[in-house]
Amino acid sequence: QLFLSLANEGSVTYELSTGETNVFKTAVEYMAQYLTGRPSVPDVAKACNVSSSTLKRLFTKYAGVSIHKYFLNMKLNKAASLLRLGKSVTEVTEILNFSSQSYFSVCFKRETGVSPLSFKKGS
Repeated sequence: QLFLSLANEGSVTYELSTGETNVFKTAVEYMAQYLTGRPSVPDVAKACNVSSSTLKRLFTKYAGVSIHKYFLNMKLNKAASLLRLGKSVTEVTEILNFSSQSYFSVCFKRETGVSPLSFKKGS
């Protein structure tokens, strides 16, 4: 029912060249470690030893979305898991460090088609 096959909690299976594989994998792993934070593109690029523009290009090329959208989808997948575990919308907002509950709710509904509260009730 739920969505977001782009980022399955950090597990990625793409066919890439060896160098790109390592960069992409490192970037996804780094972002998975910082789901509760707000890493910037330069932060992720530095962790991967590439430029921000290279990193952005890799995500657009292989994930079909921007690095920002990919990270948001990772966070929303985690949010769905937390909601299924009984966490409140407020708790999920705080755990995943969204700027506000309303922003989290808007993002969640835009990507899943249902509000976090409706999702929680349906789980």
